[in-house]
Amino acid sequence: MIPKKIRDKVWERSRGICEAKLEGCWRSGTDIHHIKYRSRMGTNGLENLIVLCTFCHRAIHDHKEGTEKYRAHSWTKKGLDEGGNEIVLGEVKG
Repeated sequence: MIPKKIRDKVWERSRGICEAKLEGCWRSGTDIHHIKYRSRMGTNGLENLIVLCTFCHRAIHDHKEGTEKYRAHSWTKKGLDEGGNEIVLGEVKG
């Protein structure tokens, strides 16, 4: 569970707007997403959390094209896109 203090900071940073802004985005954030999943040793740190709308959150978990930067592998502190290029956690569009 994400501590309330951290959740509040993530929501404040996003201003309640989806940070992924994928095509078809609903714009209003509804969920907090771990870029590096907790099941893969991800933390509740601000750099690992982003606010997403339901549409973007589902697209990321369904591994839709263009969502690679919002998922990280367990063996690195950085995400990898489908080409194997590193993507720094916490970098969001907009």
